[in-house]
Amino acid sequence: LPSPHALGNALVLYLDESEGVLKEIGVRRDSPWGIAILKSRTAVADALDEEFLERFADLILALLPQLEHPGHGPDLSAPPSRAAVNLANEAARFLKLLTQRGERHGFAKTAHEAITALAEEVDDRISDLCEAVRSAPDRAGVIEAQARAVAELYGELFDDERSTALMRQITLALHAPAF
Repeated sequence: LPSPHALGNALVLYLDESEGVLKEIGVRRDSPWGIAILKSRTAVADALDEEFLERFADLILALLPQLEHPGHGPDLSAPPSRAAVNLANEAARFLKLLTQRGERHGFAKTAHEAITALAEEVDDRISDLCEAVRSAPDRAGVIEAQARAVAELYGELFDDERSTALMRQITLALHAPAF
């Protein structure tokens, strides 16, 4: 998987250059140049398919690891490493870039879908973390660190209060009275 940061920079350069050519010389869509640019946009959109974008979402989900056997809950062995958090931040910025700049180029829809699927999976994993608080109260620090790492990314991905809601959910679980 290419570096999300490097790929994002290359994509911005491509978008800036193609948009600049179109504006600067007034290329018509039905001209040879216009057709070539449209073909290049299609090739980029095809490369940024659902399967490819899932791999970037997985970099974010790595902050909320699961045990190897499905259904066995969250992996609470360690908080996310600084390297994992940095890579997840780059992946989030890349996905957001696709939604912001990709509308005119045919790849925003796939990015929006990837982010929606990511949010659903994060919600499920946060619920698992909240349940894990009851069975592993000694891992509260790891649980909070994992949730906080994802909450910070939510600020990058969404322009709403999801980050605050996520942390409120975890905080309530961490401070709920034990039964």
